[in-house]
Amino acid sequence: MRAYWQTYSKSKLDNKIQADVESALTQYKDEIYEKVEWDVFKQAMAVCFIALEWMGWKRKRLRKFHGQVEEVCRMMATGIMGREVTTRDALNHLKDAYGIEFKESLCDDQAGNERR
Repeated sequence: MRAYWQTYSKSKLDNKIQADVESALTQYKDEIYEKVEWDVFKQAMAVCFIALEWMGWKRKRLRKFHGQVEEVCRMMATGIMGREVTTRDALNHLKDAYGIEFKESLCDDQAGNERR
């Protein structure tokens, strides 16, 4: 049996290790961001549903709203007539059409403390 090996100089080996580490870290970071993104989305949706419930919405309206949210999410994911719809597009629509603007301090408490 014949053995095959590849030799590296110290600098090539350092570069290879660095590239492999960066690749692994990027993959791990992307996985974490995807999980956090989904968690933030679910948290935001829960806030919306609770607010609607407090406004008197019950099972039938909340379920219908849930269906509409699913449709809008699907539309944003697939695009409209070949054009991607981004979160920024949706926020700009709400601001332009209704004067609703989501500010960074939206969920800060009354004392002005930062969110946790």
